[in-house]
Amino acid sequence: SILTQVSVAEFQIKRFEYKHSFKGPNLITTKGTIPFWNVAGDAIPSKDQLRLVPSIRSRKGMVWSKHAFSSSNWEVQVVFRITGRGRVGADGLALWFTENPGSLGPVFGSADKWKGLGIFFDSFDNDGQHNNPYVMAVINDGTKSFDHASDGSSQAIGGCMRDYRNRPFPVKAVVRYEKSTLSLLLSNGISDDDGDLEICFKVDDVNISPNGYYGASAATGGLADDHDIVSFQTWSLVTQSEAPKATPLGEDADKSKKEYSEFSIGRSIQRNLEKKKKGHLEKKFDTLKETLQGSTGSSQQSALQSISQVQRDLTNDVKNVKATIDNINNKVGSGGQQGEFKDNLGNVKEEIAAIKAMLENKNQQGGDCPAVSCIGMFGMSMLMLLQLAIVIGFNAYKQRQEAAAKKFF
Repeated sequence: SILTQVSVAEFQIKRFEYKHSFKGPNLITTKGTIPFWNVAGDAIPSKDQLRLVPSIRSRKGMVWSKHAFSSSNWEVQVVFRITGRGRVGADGLALWFTENPGSLGPVFGSADKWKGLGIFFDSFDNDGQHNNPYVMAVINDGTKSFDHASDGSSQAIGGCMRDYRNRPFPVKAVVRYEKSTLSLLLSNGISDDDGDLEICFKVDDVNISPNGYYGASAATGGLADDHDIVSFQTWSLVTQSEAPKATPLGEDADKSKKEYSEFSIGRSIQRNLEKKKKGHLEKKFDTLKETLQGSTGSSQQSALQSISQVQRDLTNDVKNVKATIDNINNKVGSGGQQGEFKDNLGNVKEEIAAIKAMLENKNQQGGDCPAVSCIGMFGMSMLMLLQLAIVIGFNAYKQRQEAAAKKFF
């Protein structure tokens, strides 16, 4: 389109802002949160998408970036899906760029009298003009209340009618603010072609502060739709002449290099630690197995001492592994795995304690061991189960670490 060609000509550098973006898959962390974003209300984040509100009456949900964004020219691409059973839905979805993060309120799930930009996808026809679903942009200076009675038509600086509900594919919205011109492009949702965009509005001489927070919200009323965001991606637009100013210099460059180095080192330490600990524990259990298999009545006390030593070693290993993973997670931000790993090793410790108790019981009862071996079929089965538990524990830990590492904007 002409609009796209103009943007390419003027803004030759398009810098992705990962701290103001999110997308699936692996959208959430192991703790169920979205990195660099706050989720509130009835919003439900999942691995593939963020459901701002489910199709339940009178619900509100929102998501806001944690960090302020600073750029005079920017572009936001949001892929969303609004679906419901009825021919008419409610209430709608809003995209925000405001001076401060919003709170739950009556304007499509967010607070009224905001200061900044709101782009509304209004599904319900409050004024009875039969012009919904409708998409509009509203600028507020922080003093005006949204006019629900007229569906905001008296306050909108631009808009268009678009049927974005129950489409075969998610709808893509491209909001671009450049050189004081605000524009909105929308896909029709009939195909999954990212380039199939139509202009909804283009408004000149729009004054939007270069500093603010991005957000999205949605609400349901007497009618209800599912409001889902598949991705929210942000770019700052920089001209060729502004490029040197946008390049990190001095302390910022050193900080970026240090963060990347710590991330790479943390990943490497996790892989090496996993490999070494697995081999270390397998060696310990091989030694324990040989000791128990060769135990007779005369050497049973020695076998018990070996088990006690293995227990002490495992306890130290658990402490060392937990301390190392805590240190890595503080740098990399992939917390939540150390507890599961510690639980797996804790189970192994409990099984060893059970074997020790069994042998001590036999020792108290007295009697000579058979000539073959004191361990017997039961003991051998227990050892095999222990080894299986170790393998399963380490495999589960490895898979979770790899899954958490896939998500890094």
